[in-house]
Amino acid sequence: MSLFGLFFENYVVIPTYREKDALMKELLGQSVSYNNSQVTIFSRGGKIIYYCGFYNDEKKTLSDITIVERDASGAFYRRVESDIGRYEEENKIWVFDNARIFTVDDNHEIIMEQQSKYKNELYDELPDTFRNIVKDVKSLEFKPAVEWIQALKRAGLPYREALTDLHQRFSFSFTPFIVALISCALGGRFKKNILLMSLLFSLGLAAVYYVMQMISVLMAKFGTITPLMGAWFGFILFLLAGIVLFRNART
Repeated sequence: MSLFGLFFENYVVIPTYREKDALMKELLGQSVSYNNSQVTIFSRGGKIIYYCGFYNDEKKTLSDITIVERDASGAFYRRVESDIGRYEEENKIWVFDNARIFTVDDNHEIIMEQQSKYKNELYDELPDTFRNIVKDVKSLEFKPAVEWIQALKRAGLPYREALTDLHQRFSFSFTPFIVALISCALGGRFKKNILLMSLLFSLGLAAVYYVMQMISVLMAKFGTITPLMGAWFGFILFLLAGIVLFRNART
């Protein structure tokens, strides 16, 4: 049942909600622009840093662009400046007009080279990364959610909250299983009003489980614990407690 609810949410609820939201914006005449300004992006594990004054999403261009490239030790390796950069769909790289390339020679002197058209296979960051867009993982299916988290990692942006929400989608779907397991283990201990007491106990247990999940998720989002631990801590703890209670109830 938990897995059914998980897949139902992913393939039915989320796409339907997204279509409803898009239709509402269309009816209200709300337009969405992905142009962005003053953008800083970290790529390739922080070795390449992009800064642009303005990103035009329709033309896929970067204006007032500066790229700083670092070597494996983190030291300065190269700097590229250009007034305009265009994304080349065929080769999946950026092409910069009137580029100025700064490097440092063995004598620690700065050398500048100017090229009318400059390409570098390392500068292959996708244009979508520069978009003015904030996605909520809770409103994305599994694959788009994973791709969005990977894009945040590549750009050097905070991703712990998004990763925690993705793990929580899986862990929280098993809440009915945890409540049912512990309720079955303790149901036989009530001598009177078994149905009512089991129901009240299940509701109380679900509330405690929810609060514990909420606390651990917040700790993960703030960086106190890992996203994986934050999303699954409550489930693992209550699963172990349910197994112990269930074994004791059988003896």
